[in-house]
Amino acid sequence: MKELTIILLIKGRPLFTKRWLKYANQNLKNFNIIIADGGEEIDRYEIHESYFPNINLSQIVFPFDRDIKTFQSKIIKALGSVSTQYVCMMSNDDFIFQDSIFNQIKFLDNNPDYSASRGDVFDFAINSLNKKNQLYGDIYSIFRLFYPIGYNSNDVLERLKDYKKCYSGLWHSIIRTEVLKEIINRSIKNNISSNQIFERYVNLMILISGKVYFDNSLYLLHQVHKEMQTENEDFLSFENEVKMFPHIYDNFIKSLTDFIGRQKKEDSTILKRNVLKITKGIYRKSIKESEESLVGDKIKLSLVQFLKKSELLLYLSIKLKNKFFRKKTEYEEQISLVRSFLN
Repeated sequence: MKELTIILLIKGRPLFTKRWLKYANQNLKNFNIIIADGGEEIDRYEIHESYFPNINLSQIVFPFDRDIKTFQSKIIKALGSVSTQYVCMMSNDDFIFQDSIFNQIKFLDNNPDYSASRGDVFDFAINSLNKKNQLYGDIYSIFRLFYPIGYNSNDVLERLKDYKKCYSGLWHSIIRTEVLKEIINRSIKNNISSNQIFERYVNLMILISGKVYFDNSLYLLHQVHKEMQTENEDFLSFENEVKMFPHIYDNFIKSLTDFIGRQKKEDSTILKRNVLKITKGIYRKSIKESEESLVGDKIKLSLVQFLKKSELLLYLSIKLKNKFFRKKTEYEEQISLVRSFLN
């Protein structure tokens, strides 16, 4: 019996979806996969299950994701089709590793006080002659995205304080299905209806629901590219949304406080004050590299940008990037799996 369902939440980028399914057909054969598509009809990849015979695949087509409310509705409807104990939400520019998934499931099976689990996450970029289509090419840049630490305190407020000290994205974790269902339903009920406030809400609610484990395995590679949401000129940060939508932020604080209040019998005013203090000023801490490495990278990047001025020099720049920016990690064996797939 399969223990995990992967929900691929997509909106556009049909070629990325096709690539992701090819990868899954080779490397994610042991899990259920639901494609939750909220893209415009003209921008959808028509999925034929017979093209991907190795995976248990189903597709649900939704109305266009015009706002966060339709996105939330898409998630909760997809969750209604999940019969497994665990679930994870993926994007079509992510590459997840099966062995690490098994590690997380095994840990959660043996530790019911944990709501979610995850391994190490890295960003990467693809080097390609086709500047408009960054789907295939050589991986030339790999950087750890988050510090791989867990949130293991039995006290919910201490877990939130630890999270503030060292923020980490939990959105793509292996999550208990019933936990995620409750979180999304509460976000809808409490009108957590802006993008970044909603994402932060999901992260914090996972922590409030239980402890979160991180293990030392490569869990996810996420591609950095020009079609990411954060590259959109209309993208707002969490801080900007708090300023623009104070009523949604008030809903956010109240909902978190009420949920924590189920675990901690404290005065609600004091608890709300603590939640406000803890949840303000949460930023992702950059992964520090040596000053010598950063200066060297700047020089190399300047040379590469100069070489991009003609087709021949562009080709040379790609070769240089492959040589100078291919940083090694402790996960070379696993990364080579994705590297060979993308070449």
